[in-house]
Amino acid sequence: STYNGIAFFAVGDYALTAMAYTFCMYFNKTLAEEYALGDIYQTVLNGEWTLGKLTELSKDIYSDLNGNSNADEDDFYGLSMRTGGTHTAAFQWAFDNPIMRRNSDGTLTLALNTEKMPEIVVQLNNLAHDNPGTYATSDRDTSYDIFMEERAVFCMGEVGNSLSYFGDMNDIGLIPYPKWNVEQTEYHTMSNGAHDVLAVPKSINTEAEMELTGAVTEALCAQTYMLVMPEYYSRALKYQGMKDEISSQILDMILAIRVFDFGFIYNSWSGAAFLMQELVAANNDNWASTWKRNEGSYKRYYQNLFNFFDNYQ
Repeated sequence: STYNGIAFFAVGDYALTAMAYTFCMYFNKTLAEEYALGDIYQTVLNGEWTLGKLTELSKDIYSDLNGNSNADEDDFYGLSMRTGGTHTAAFQWAFDNPIMRRNSDGTLTLALNTEKMPEIVVQLNNLAHDNPGTYATSDRDTSYDIFMEERAVFCMGEVGNSLSYFGDMNDIGLIPYPKWNVEQTEYHTMSNGAHDVLAVPKSINTEAEMELTGAVTEALCAQTYMLVMPEYYSRALKYQGMKDEISSQILDMILAIRVFDFGFIYNSWSGAAFLMQELVAANNDNWASTWKRNEGSYKRYYQNLFNFFDNYQ
């Protein structure tokens, strides 16, 4: 992601985890059929896979399996949802509500505080904390375990989970994160910030060193594209990870709709990337007051970042 034509990090085929860590959702096809949830794939392809639809389909699915009269991690749910990580933050990109939007002159504007953001927080809190069919947890492995043990119909995850966690599950489908509403024209997603990027160290400062670094980087990406990508993407992800042809098609779609947001890439734990996630984890609906309290520090942080790019020689 660039600012005024300048980029310090790049994502190429050599950074394979940028693909693996792309956010998506999974559903258990057998359970979806048992609960008469309709054709989930067709719902996605029709453009009707929204936050409201996810809430509607999951809200009545709950069973107290251990009989202790408490909704806990041993029970059965419509949705296993991780609230303590970027899995939840990813909804703001899925809802076409990025941190930064690009201006016509190549600069960027802080744009996260939209008119719909307060309602986004309310609806995500409803999904996580008020929906009887949701088990919300801050722990990634717990959310995945519930799905792997077939005690949840839906689960939030990443593309690479089809191999690393869910590889032994033969009856699951891959779908994108939902849209905000049916009026939103396209699905969106993003990659977890843990993925690899390519960068040139500051110690590389002569023209010869820069040319050599560029040549080696290009060669690494080219060889990855020719030798590794067919094995990982076509053979591993698509042949082993995807359990049916439609999931394979949707995988292509998900990777084509990824968003790389300057405000997230350069967030450095000082920007606004995780504010929504923190509010949802705490079941706090007060977006407006929380934003007002933090807006000044966010603007100062990003302005200092812009100044650094502007002064780069």
